[in-house]
Amino acid sequence: MVYVVGIISILLMIWYVLVIRKYKFTTKSITRIGVTVAVAFVLHLIVLFRLPQGGTINLFAFLPIMLLGAMFGKEEGLTAGLIFGALELINDSFVINPIQFLLDYSLAAMPLGLTGIFGNDKKYKLVLGAILAIALNILSHTVSGAVFFGEYAPPGMNVWLYSIIYNLTTSGIDGLMNIIALAVFPMSAIMKISKSK
Repeated sequence: MVYVVGIISILLMIWYVLVIRKYKFTTKSITRIGVTVAVAFVLHLIVLFRLPQGGTINLFAFLPIMLLGAMFGKEEGLTAGLIFGALELINDSFVINPIQFLLDYSLAAMPLGLTGIFGNDKKYKLVLGAILAIALNILSHTVSGAVFFGEYAPPGMNVWLYSIIYNLTTSGIDGLMNIIALAVFPMSAIMKISKSK
């Protein structure tokens, strides 16, 4: 199972490299990515509460990356997610395997940049993109939990069920908060400002 997960993880990283090879990063785009990651990381450090099983709920840490991806495209969003995931290693990280690192820190944060995948001209499209982004985030954490942390499941409990429950109560709650925040965010006004500049 670890090998299959590893191959899929590596293929996803190759896909990312192929996507950004065609994108021309400018000084503006690099600055946007840097500022976005910095804001997301600061928000990630603000813990609203810790759950008994060890997870945390943070103050809208996903939102800056979701907004960047929605406003400026998946290339910038995915890159910001990748850097943000790497920075998470500084704070409360737990790495036991290179593939687990990819799943929990890179491939989990990168999909947040796909929020604008269905378009950014209508609020419902952004919300659908945000739901997809959070679902992929939870999926990545769930696979990591089942494959690499199954020994923490209560005796007799299926490791996949345990991982799903754990990640829905951590990343799921975090993600839901960010989806709601995005839904009430004045995106049309922000989009007009960003296009006028």
